[in-house]
Amino acid sequence: MFKYIFPESVWLNGMVFTPGTPMSIGIYLLCLVAVMAAAYVCGSVNSAIIFSKLLYKEDIRTKGSGNAGMTNMMRNYGIGPAAMTLIGDMLKTMVGMIIGTLLLGVNGAYIAGLFCVLGHVIPVFYNFKGGKGVAATVMIVLYLDLVAFLLVIAVFALVVWATKYLSLGSVMLALTSPLILYRNDPVVHDRPIRLFITFIIAGIVVFLHRANIKRVMNGTESKFKFKKTAKTAQVSEEPKLVSAEETEESSVKEEEITEEVLKRKEINRKKSAKKKK
Repeated sequence: MFKYIFPESVWLNGMVFTPGTPMSIGIYLLCLVAVMAAAYVCGSVNSAIIFSKLLYKEDIRTKGSGNAGMTNMMRNYGIGPAAMTLIGDMLKTMVGMIIGTLLLGVNGAYIAGLFCVLGHVIPVFYNFKGGKGVAATVMIVLYLDLVAFLLVIAVFALVVWATKYLSLGSVMLALTSPLILYRNDPVVHDRPIRLFITFIIAGIVVFLHRANIKRVMNGTESKFKFKKTAKTAQVSEEPKLVSAEETEESSVKEEEITEEVLKRKEINRKKSAKKKK
């Protein structure tokens, strides 16, 4: 989609690197390192962790599946926070890819997308424990090609509609993205390299969903339901403290009840004995 925003020369090679010029290799390497570093830092800004701490004073990684992503936010806090997480994760990926495009063109955008996913998965700011990279992958496809984005979203929606498994929809989205992007890529040079990068991204997403895939195969994976999330704040009652006097009174009452029951049983036994005589 963003190829229509940048001038063709920028989309192909960026604003800094010009192939065939003196020192082009050195400039390319510097730009490459800058793209990887900037994209990784952008990806490390985890929206789920930020919003869960700001809104609920909790770390989403301690809730539900422990994953710092949109799905876990939706299951624990509802659609609103999940939407905020999705938008935040897509925006950070977009920023990283814009930097990649400005420095190295479309190849830089692909590289930046990969490192945004890596930052999301192993964020430097959050002890290297993040999400599964689905939202970042969605933004990568949207950034590169609008038609490809619509196709992979259709695949995702169809799979989720048919199976009710969000995780399976995410896996299929990741697996179909490389081929659809490759098919729609108008830039001929370096297409195999870009295809290889997208396969790495897909592999990361699928690998991080391996436990979900096992649960889908076993029939134990949670299914998605279109309903409002119940109140997430759990308030636990404090145990009631009982004094010694209250305990003694309770014991006395229990003894009195027991004696009364025994007396009634004795009366009933005597009545039945008289009837037999």
